[in-house]
Amino acid sequence: MAPAEISGQTLDFIFDYTKDAPEKQLTDAGALDAKAVQVFSAASVIIGLGGLSDHSGGPVGAFLMLLAVTAYVFVGVTTLRNLGARDFRRSLQADVMWRKLWSYDVADAKHSLVVNIAEAYKFNKGIIEDKAGRLQFALGGLAVEVFFVCCALVVSRLAP
Repeated sequence: MAPAEISGQTLDFIFDYTKDAPEKQLTDAGALDAKAVQVFSAASVIIGLGGLSDHSGGPVGAFLMLLAVTAYVFVGVTTLRNLGARDFRRSLQADVMWRKLWSYDVADAKHSLVVNIAEAYKFNKGIIEDKAGRLQFALGGLAVEVFFVCCALVVSRLAP
């Protein structure tokens, strides 16, 4: 749809409603990163609890701890991948706006900004979905780690 075909009020509404969307996505990504760090911190505490076993569980206890350590490493690698630097897109900023839009009339400039915001949002959405998916994997790894550490602790307490 060409800018001339869009109602001025509709364009104003879409612009006002979406102008901060890419910036909000950056906040969402930061929140996912913070949660990933919390999951890794919890995994670190849990693997530390495995040290409470008196290692009398024999080969079974050792195998369970090996599985727990493997899950811990999985959580760590997943967290590091989640925290890796990614390039997010933002809406056009002043330097780009001036260079690209200085000769446009207001409606055309606003239309160009709305298109740019929509493209940035779509691009960032993929990154955020990737981060959320990896966070889910890390949570799954944490659950597996908790299970095996608990099993190792129980086996060490039941061993004669």
